[in-house]
Amino acid sequence: MNYRTWHGLNRWGFLVMMPAVAAGFLMPPGPVQAALLTVGVAFAVVSGVAGAALAILMIAGRFRFACPACGEKNTHLCRSERGRGMELHCGQCGTFREGGLFRLRLRLESLARDASPEL
Repeated sequence: MNYRTWHGLNRWGFLVMMPAVAAGFLMPPGPVQAALLTVGVAFAVVSGVAGAALAILMIAGRFRFACPACGEKNTHLCRSERGRGMELHCGQCGTFREGGLFRLRLRLESLARDASPEL
């Protein structure tokens, strides 16, 4: 699975799910309120179960995200330096970090500037 796909699905899904659940709780009872709650909670459950399954597979070493740029599966997912999100390190491309409004975008920080000069 591509990291950009999983990242976008969770970030955009959270932005859609939370207002739907909040509106479902605040609206008077009716079919729209029930639909909003059902959609919001169903997305949260599906996303949570999928995330837990992927985490278990990653811990067991059976799953790795593919790099969004080159498709390489020799990547490492870790917590960001600031502790505010996740980063994906690709040995060929560099580090993908979250950025932008609500951290919806991924930006690539190339390995070229981090590499030490050859002596």
